[in-house]
Amino acid sequence: MRYFVLILIILVGCEHVAMDYSYPLSVKNNSDHSINLYLNDNENFVSIYPDTIISNFSERISQQILSKETRYIAGGSANWESIFRVSVPSDTLSIFVIHYDSLNKYSWDEIRNNYEVLKRFDFSLQDLEHINYLIEYPASSSMSEIKQFPKYEE
Repeated sequence: MRYFVLILIILVGCEHVAMDYSYPLSVKNNSDHSINLYLNDNENFVSIYPDTIISNFSERISQQILSKETRYIAGGSANWESIFRVSVPSDTLSIFVIHYDSLNKYSWDEIRNNYEVLKRFDFSLQDLEHINYLIEYPASSSMSEIKQFPKYEE
């Protein structure tokens, strides 16, 4: 009986581990300089699109992403459909690409007021699914249909 209980605990534990999924959002920096990404939201982690002004929450900046590096920047155990349902009421999440040097050269207010960004992507859930949750900067041809500013150029 003890062995049966032990085997049952192991099997239930393994099933739990198998159901623990991860939903990462990553960025691949194909440029020749370091960048950071910024997810534009308000103090409650809710997307503020269609307002594309950069919000006041500079702590939402990703870690430095080196040239030619791919890095995980967001996501986790909650799937993106749930994240969009709760935190992205307009069905669009704006993500800004900022030159790493700009973060060292300018204050956050200067970055905001002068729109010191290299690119802004406006992603729907379908856009993220289409690119398999991998943002490329500069944008690859697979991202050409995604709303971005400045517009995509080959």
